[in-house]
Amino acid sequence: KTADYALSKGAHILNDIWGLHYDPDMAAIAAKYKVPVIIMHNSNDTNYGDIIEDMKAYFFFAVDKALKVGVTPQQIWLDPGIGFGKTEEQN
Repeated sequence: KTADYALSKGAHILNDIWGLHYDPDMAAIAAKYKVPVIIMHNSNDTNYGDIIEDMKAYFFFAVDKALKVGVTPQQIWLDPGIGFGKTEEQN
């Protein structure tokens, strides 16, 4: 609701710190307003088998979800989420 409201009032970008994994409507809201969407990698758990492979899977899922609801590839920005859901070494 907050993202939809902000975009309806003139915001020009959607920055989702949960990378389209938490709010099921976030990708559709980006498509509705045709704004860039920043998909950030984040996790509640820092125990990764292979952080690079985990991030790739996370981003592939989110990008696929966005494309399926009408977000264009040009609207999608990927953010590795440095400082979010990672240890200092993983950052």
